Amino acid sequence: MRPMPFETQGGGGTVRTLLRIGEFSRINRISIQTLRFYDQIDLLTPFYVDPMTKYRYYHINQSPLVDAIQHLQQLNFSLKEIKLILSREDFSMLNQLIENHRQELQEKELMLHRQQYALDEFQASLRVYENHLPHKGLDIVKLPERRILSYPVTDNIYQMSAEEYEMQLRLFKKKLQPHTALFQHFGRVGSIMSKQHFLAGYWYSKKMFVLAQEKLDFPFTEADYLPRSLYAVTYCDSFQEELAVLPAFLKAVQETDYHICGDYICQVIYEHPKLKDTQRKMFIRMQVPIAHKRDLQFYE
Repeated sequence: MRPMPFETQGGGGTVRTLLRIGEFSRINRISIQTLRFYDQIDLLTPFYVDPMTKYRYYHINQSPLVDAIQHLQQLNFSLKEIKLILSREDFSMLNQLIENHRQELQEKELMLHRQQYALDEFQASLRVYENHLPHKGLDIVKLPERRILSYPVTDNIYQMSAEEYEMQLRLFKKKLQPHTALFQHFGRVGSIMSKQHFLAGYWYSKKMFVLAQEKLDFPFTEADYLPRSLYAVTYCDSFQEELAVLPAFLKAVQETDYHICGDYICQVIYEHPKLKDTQRKMFIRMQVPIAHKRDLQFYE
């Protein structure tokens, strides 16, 4: 590089045009380390290097280039993309890069929305656990429509050991693995028993489900909804306890002024595994949709 004048005359007096790397760093709020790195990748090179001292000088008019780099970084462009953008004036390429980043931002926004939803659901589950842990009597509550993905299993869930049940969950999770971003909390699982089997006291189910935030459809699952309805509910701490409580739960519901109008649902509401405990710890909502007996004609 050939030597350049270090000063120029302006309307306000003498202006220094070439600045040492430290000075250029300070006035542009960019670290010396970053400037050296930009030099290495040929993104922003010194305007002049003294052949004797090897001091690096930047021209004051290179400052807009720093501004442009910082602006594009704020838009999440990579240094490789920034170098490409600032090296040539290609509007087609620039528009394509912008659209690519817009799509990435939209995907991140969707993921943040899912995470916020999952946090809300997790906190709601914790509140249910805190409120109902001391009291496990029969309650009549309104529950909203809930979107689910159901998954068929080969054996009756109520005849499985804890280990067999866990293995079925692992198989389900494995099939969902390519879509893990859609399931922030796989612990929110459950099973469905037909109304006929429940009323007959025949504890039989071959259908697992997982709650889903949005409408999804995979070849190995069936998209469905848990209906918005009044529900008779009670709670238990394990699948073993559920099996023991089921007869009393059915009897308690039948002794109310309500009749059963849908399938029985076992839903894990809250889980908090302990580091050195191999037993699955969970809080289960036992629930079945009901309607007042005066409305029986609508369900016959």
